[in-house]
Amino acid sequence: MLLFVISVVATNSYIQSTNNLLIISLAAADLLFVIFCIPFTATDYVLSKWPFGLLWCKIVKYMIAVTLHASAYTLVLMSLDRFLAVVHPITSMSVRTEKNAILIIGAVWISIAISAVPVATSHGVLYFSSTGSDLTACLFLYTNGYKLVVYHTSFFVSSYAVPLTLITLLYVGMLARLWRGTPIGRTSAESR
Repeated sequence: MLLFVISVVATNSYIQSTNNLLIISLAAADLLFVIFCIPFTATDYVLSKWPFGLLWCKIVKYMIAVTLHASAYTLVLMSLDRFLAVVHPITSMSVRTEKNAILIIGAVWISIAISAVPVATSHGVLYFSSTGSDLTACLFLYTNGYKLVVYHTSFFVSSYAVPLTLITLLYVGMLARLWRGTPIGRTSAESR
């Protein structure tokens, strides 16, 4: 389904808009998550050993971070697009173009891809010995001390708290603008 959405919007130039380009970005992040993360994470939960090796462990953890952040920040961009369309409908028309949307989406994906590199370097296959059997898992390498807390806190802030705050501020701004009505005159009850 996600591949269908991406292919339909990408191949039909007459339905390309900033919103549809953002939908492609969101669908691409979800598709990459489904391909690179779900099967391997599910296998990790079922098996007592990580069967895919060190390199794939790093790739899976990296892709989890990239796809999660790409989804969250694409939703921020969608909120920004709606904010501009509602609060500045005329002046934002020159900014809300397909070309600008592609540039911004690309910049967001590239910055996320670069900033997620430490996730790959800080994960690896850990070996455990329990009840006479050897166990392996793809985990954060620094399981003791403050590094684990810093990692989880920064991941929570960057992937959840910051996007949620930005989206909330943008929607509150839209609601405030809609509540005040149009600057030209009083808004009728029907318009509200």
